[in-house]
Amino acid sequence: MLSIHSAHKDTVLRIALATLIVLAIVILAALFGMYKAKSPVADINLSAAAVAAYAEARGIANQGDSNAAIAQIEQQLANIPAGNTDANSVYTRAKLSIYKADITLTYGGNAQEGFALLSNVYAETKNNDAMRGEALMVAMAQALQSLDEGRFTAAQIRDYVLLNENFKATLESDAGVAAAVQTAADTYPYLTRGFAAAMKLNTTERVAGLSKTYTLRLAAPAIAPPPTGGYYHSFVAALESAEEWLGVVVKEYTSEQAPYQEFITTSYYNLALAYEALPQSDVDTLVGMTRMHNKLAAYVAAYPDVSVGTSAYLTGISTRLVCKTITEANFDATRVNKDALQPYLDEIYSTDGWVASCRDAFEVVSKKIDTRFAKFF
Repeated sequence: MLSIHSAHKDTVLRIALATLIVLAIVILAALFGMYKAKSPVADINLSAAAVAAYAEARGIANQGDSNAAIAQIEQQLANIPAGNTDANSVYTRAKLSIYKADITLTYGGNAQEGFALLSNVYAETKNNDAMRGEALMVAMAQALQSLDEGRFTAAQIRDYVLLNENFKATLESDAGVAAAVQTAADTYPYLTRGFAAAMKLNTTERVAGLSKTYTLRLAAPAIAPPPTGGYYHSFVAALESAEEWLGVVVKEYTSEQAPYQEFITTSYYNLALAYEALPQSDVDTLVGMTRMHNKLAAYVAAYPDVSVGTSAYLTGISTRLVCKTITEANFDATRVNKDALQPYLDEIYSTDGWVASCRDAFEVVSKKIDTRFAKFF
């Protein structure tokens, strides 16, 4: 039985890797230029009170009171009479439910409740495709991000997302297949299907564009370097295409006086992580990571009043940059360009609450590159 199960799982994984590669390279490279629909400067279907409530709720959550933040959203939901089925009420109810789920998963940590909220929005036939696609994308994004950060386990994502009654048909997940899910990587094929479905339902840059960068991030570890991997340079081209697309979007939003958009910062972060996961070859992946960090830093620095939460992305990329630099130097500090690394070390050191994702690398840093870190190791 063990050998049969192992062989079956290996087959599933090979199919999953092929799916990731095809989705990331063939579909994404072809479609990046096609999605021109863009979220408006202000969502005319959402009341000013609802928009303000969400902004205030995010601020409250950032200060550490997720329960009060959620209560703020619930108050707005309570203002919509249950019997109201007009398009604006349906839209507002769906949008606020997505906001509530996002705060619940990000700050409250209640996986079952948060994903259930999103799945209900996705399954509700009264909601239009755009809302259903947004709910699906947020669910997949929260699943991936929570796994990456260790907030939820693979078992939780399996139980609350992959086997969710409203998601499992779209994700092509059933009890037999999902029973094999043991690690974060085992969830990736299902999450990839979710992002692909979200793109079809919602073609805005906010949802489709973000789904595509998440898919690139998911696919990167499956790409083999040349000469073994025939898809390597096509995948790098897809990353570069995504970067070019982001640059255009930044200019467009800036010209419309809606300069800060959270999906842009998340997309830069996704591309940085895709470069990090991509095997080193004739393409310098460290250069790609550095470029994404610097573009994100420039974007966020231009709008400090509205991009407070994005500092974690910058610190995360900087930490990963340091880890990858030291690792690729084989932990030999003499092979590291210390001057080039210093700005990222400065950024990490000045940030409260940063987490070293590679203790061994930072021990080298603390002993031979930047002694300020010695007290942490």
